[in-house]
Amino acid sequence: MDLSDPPLKLEDVYEKGCIIAVNFFWNCDLTWVDECEPLLSVKRVDDGTGFSQKKARKRRQNGVDQRDATYMYGLRFIVDSSGIGRQVSLVPIVIQIGSCLALVQIASRGADFLMLNMYDKERSSAYYRLKVKETQDYADLQERIHLIQEQKAAARSDISSGVVRSGQAGEGVSLGLGAGGRGAMSSVLRGRSTGARSSSG
Repeated sequence: MDLSDPPLKLEDVYEKGCIIAVNFFWNCDLTWVDECEPLLSVKRVDDGTGFSQKKARKRRQNGVDQRDATYMYGLRFIVDSSGIGRQVSLVPIVIQIGSCLALVQIASRGADFLMLNMYDKERSSAYYRLKVKETQDYADLQERIHLIQEQKAAARSDISSGVVRSGQAGEGVSLGLGAGGRGAMSSVLRGRSTGARSSSG
């Protein structure tokens, strides 16, 4: 009671009682130390009304029902403990590092590096053939140049063999540009005619 805010004396709460809240606040880092002392807060919370409990006891005396009511005054303590405790643990650290490495695909990259650089040439070549499939460059510009070159080569072959085709080299080649994306002229959009028509009759 001496630690309460404000300090209390037993004589002050002897008749009506009181309610006292006791709070323990913990903020401990147990990584390097094994002991931790909390912060203590003691405060009266009944606003001076006191604390009492009522107890009733029924009895029958001389054929008449009677009830005795007993009021008990005293001290009521409400104790609460809360806070934060911290401690560094190696197991969660290893788990987090493993999860991070899995997300950035370190394992697969490390396996590729070992198989391609640490083994002999025969095994590295076999691993490369199974792992990597080489293809042509299918970027937009490279793809269009590749198709035009093939068409020009076909046109030269036809000319050398005496075969004449209509159109020029690259006219019917799809360049991957959608509608109008061929070597020839694109289709013309026709709009609504606004001029008057003349009729003869």
